[in-house]
Amino acid sequence: MTKILKIFRQALLGTLEWLLLFLIFFCFALRSSTVQTFLAQKATDFLSKELNTRVSIGKLDIVFIDRVDLKDFLLMNQDQSDTIANVGSLLVNINGFSNFKNQLKVDGITLERGVVKIEKDTTGVMKLKFVLDYFKSDKKKKKKEALPIFVDDLQLKDIRFHYNNFKSPTVQLGMDYQHLLLSNVNLDARKISMIDGAIVANVRHLSANEKCGFVLDHFQGKINLSNKG
Repeated sequence: MTKILKIFRQALLGTLEWLLLFLIFFCFALRSSTVQTFLAQKATDFLSKELNTRVSIGKLDIVFIDRVDLKDFLLMNQDQSDTIANVGSLLVNINGFSNFKNQLKVDGITLERGVVKIEKDTTGVMKLKFVLDYFKSDKKKKKKEALPIFVDDLQLKDIRFHYNNFKSPTVQLGMDYQHLLLSNVNLDARKISMIDGAIVANVRHLSANEKCGFVLDHFQGKINLSNKG
């Protein structure tokens, strides 16, 4: 269970980080949802050409910069043979950014009807690397501490998560931690803090099914996950 939570933590962090980056990229000051969606779709058309893959958004609604509602976000892999992320709905309510404390506070994040696929090829390279490389600056920067993020309420509803490391052979019996398929993932977590790669959260409910037959009906408790174990 701990291995699943660690893998899920890494995937969730990466997915939310890049979804938020996409949201910031499309964060226009215009109030009209129709205009915002039109501009966002033009931006995704540009990104599709830049990344040589398919990126699309169904609808975008930004209210006073502190509330972002994204519908039908799609990101394909580089050869467009499979999905990296397909999100039915993402709602983010931002409390604010404290420059004095150098931290980001989020009132709530709700992710519904999503499919996330994190895969590594036979050489161990992530298939998401082409996106990360595109947004990475060419300038060498001094290593800075990661921005602390605090989320009051995180809701995941009907999420399917794939993790495949094709460098590792498949395991026929039991749970294969290098080839996971979690479906019907539902999460209700509160008071989440993400500081220096460590996550602390109060989990009110977590349920999921894994392809090997493992069924988690209900998990509740306080979790503390970090790269150190």
